[in-house]
Amino acid sequence: MTAFRLVLMDCSRTLQVDTARSFVGTDQSGSFGIQAGHETFLTCLQPGLARYKTEEQQWHYIAQPGATLWFHDHQLQLITTQFVISDNRQELLQLMETRWQQESETQGSTLRNVTQVEQALAHKLWEMNKGGESL
Repeated sequence: MTAFRLVLMDCSRTLQVDTARSFVGTDQSGSFGIQAGHETFLTCLQPGLARYKTEEQQWHYIAQPGATLWFHDHQLQLITTQFVISDNRQELLQLMETRWQQESETQGSTLRNVTQVEQALAHKLWEMNKGGESL
């Protein structure tokens, strides 16, 4: 089986693997696989895990928050905001769960702060309107 080049890019780095044999990912239509010789293909990956196998027949897992995938001319490019690679699937799943929980807590805190600012602004506008002050 012929190898293809896998290029992973995020905001801060690029990783190139010249010995990729197959790639498995998930887009909106479901799970799919790519091997060398695949026709040109463009899709958006769903957030979660993707994986690729090298010439050594070892799977490597990629955690990503969603990505654009483009396969053309024996090269697969995966472009995302961030990615983490590991040979240990369980380790990545735990990392993703921890990060998602942290992001959820941050979003909740941000929402509470925005709500407090909106309430304070509404109260100030009400006081100004009640006192006859014009805006």
